[in-house]
Amino acid sequence: MIEFTPAANEKYYFLLEGHPLTKYYLPDATDKGIALAVVTNQRELQFEIHQSVKDPAFQAAYIIGQMQHRVIFRQELTPGKQKINGFVNTKNLNSGTIQLTVFNSDGIPLAERLCFIDNKEYVQPAELVTDTISFAAKGKNHFSLLMKDTIVGNFSVSITDPAYDILPDRDNNIFSSLLLTSDIKGYVHNPAWYFRANNDSARRAIDLVMMTNGWRRFKWDDLIKNNKIPEYKYKDISFITLTGRANLLDSKKPFAEKDLLISIYNADSTSTFQLVYTDAQGYFRIDSMFFWGNTRLLFSDSRGKKSQYIEVKMSADSLAKQFSFPLMGKFPSLINDSLVGFRKAALAMDYDVIQKASGIMLEGVTIKGKRKKTPTEEIEEKYTSGLFTGMSDQILDLVNTIETLSQRNIFEYLQSRVPSITISNAGPFQTDYVLYYRGGATTSLTNPAPMVLYLDEMRTDATIIANLRPSDIALVKVYSHFVGAPGNGVGGVLSIYTKKGEDLRAADVSAVYEAYYKGYSVSKEFYSPDYKVEPAQQSKADNRITLQWMPDVFISDVNPIIPLSFYNSDRTKQYKIVIEGMTTDGKMLLLEKVISPKPF
Repeated sequence: MIEFTPAANEKYYFLLEGHPLTKYYLPDATDKGIALAVVTNQRELQFEIHQSVKDPAFQAAYIIGQMQHRVIFRQELTPGKQKINGFVNTKNLNSGTIQLTVFNSDGIPLAERLCFIDNKEYVQPAELVTDTISFAAKGKNHFSLLMKDTIVGNFSVSITDPAYDILPDRDNNIFSSLLLTSDIKGYVHNPAWYFRANNDSARRAIDLVMMTNGWRRFKWDDLIKNNKIPEYKYKDISFITLTGRANLLDSKKPFAEKDLLISIYNADSTSTFQLVYTDAQGYFRIDSMFFWGNTRLLFSDSRGKKSQYIEVKMSADSLAKQFSFPLMGKFPSLINDSLVGFRKAALAMDYDVIQKASGIMLEGVTIKGKRKKTPTEEIEEKYTSGLFTGMSDQILDLVNTIETLSQRNIFEYLQSRVPSITISNAGPFQTDYVLYYRGGATTSLTNPAPMVLYLDEMRTDATIIANLRPSDIALVKVYSHFVGAPGNGVGGVLSIYTKKGEDLRAADVSAVYEAYYKGYSVSKEFYSPDYKVEPAQQSKADNRITLQWMPDVFISDVNPIIPLSFYNSDRTKQYKIVIEGMTTDGKMLLLEKVISPKPF
């Protein structure tokens, strides 16, 4: 940083050392405006304003400071003075970027300055205790994370081999991301350094960053013209929102002002059902939904025998929105390129060795033969699980059937195919179905026990099943008794399975509109071997670089102690531990530590 007073009608430029042919010109000097200078220290901001008293349009009237769209102070300035000095007490402010703006009496911004407040109030203290350390191959380690007072929050823990880090130190962390780079635009080189180096040099350096990076949030000129705070570009998507329009099949007539049944079949074989009411144009909306993976949606009328064939046109929902982020430009790296290249080459060689090792390590091979399953047995194996795979009184395979399933629901089909089942229906529309199995027990001579119903191995009621078309059904199993049902299913059990995958695509599903939706990605638990539980793994090569990864550690306790246990690989000689997270009251935990063997 240099300071000088420009002369009138002069044009200034600077040269970079080693690049004498490129001139970088400074903005032209002008005799209009004011000059704002700010000096920051740990307790206050000292500002100094220089102005001409000849032009009323460039007379400072007041100064405003704002953080995160909140005005934190407004200070009136003495008019008619060429030099104005003042200060802002910052010791009780939250840390982050503060924007100082000087206005004239008409509310026109004259000068602006960004400053960084770092009061450390955001730091959540913690201590890492190394209870048991072992650098031996597959040696067990046990650490403890200790915090004081009442702690409620979420944290993540990673334990890696620092010998395979591309960079010697992380260039970004939870402090720098939330407090610095997310609040200013432009590239910041190695932002974590400003929080890692707690000294005067770091404070002076981050002040230079404030003076050379622009403001991300808004411009006062735009705010004055529009007279409103601009909306955020990215909004809360409120989980999954499904919207669309239902029409009668092969027509433009809306399925208006009726209950629409949405059957949701998740990737993990669980299912749920939602009723939504359509408006006068057939539009529907259901929000705040949450499901995982590739999910099948079936839309149908919910009025039993009076149900109509429909089709649904889905609208773009909340998760289908695409958010484009600006590409970051390339900047010259200050990191030793040869060191980075060496580390990348070492990783590539290491990966190749692991792959080859995986290819040549063979387990014992056992070849067994068995009779070929019938198509119905294959369907049963595909759809059933657990207790439902047991013996049943009767199985109906509706995937491989040659019958034409013209009935309106599965109950009408069962009446014609399974004489041992009696089906009665009542209610104003005769849609309240009750099923009885002739071979089942009765509670009395006059009150036989009704059958227990399952849909995709989840207990349900007859109304939900009645809204499914027979062409949606893959398999029906009938049990005279079932150990997994209440009371052992003394009245009999009916288990129905809906089609999925290729079976569904090959079926006639014109009566029920089908859609697929890709929900939230399924998170997988990080595998960390436990050689005490899996002693057979001891003989296998262990070349892991990440030894432990716990992305979601929830804590709600007083003076909590969080145990961290893991086994070493065959080659790791140092442990790099990174723990980050945030409490519900806004404090952030950042703990980075490399543990090495003690020298002899």
